[in-house]
Amino acid sequence: MKLVYVHSETDVEVIAEIMTNHSISVEDALELSGINMDVYAEEQEWEGYDYNALKVIG
Repeated sequence: MKLVYVHSETDVEVIAEIMTNHSISVEDALELSGINMDVYAEEQEWEGYDYNALKVIG
């Protein structure tokens, strides 16, 4: 599974890849990958981030 950030329909950024045999939530994906989105957004020089733009895809 991939944790992605959807900037727009044509701009999707893979944040993390997670191996699992069942579906997981965005919160689970963040926890399993050890990603702090506040830190990640700052490192990417974003002006914050939209939690609803995070998606888990298979």
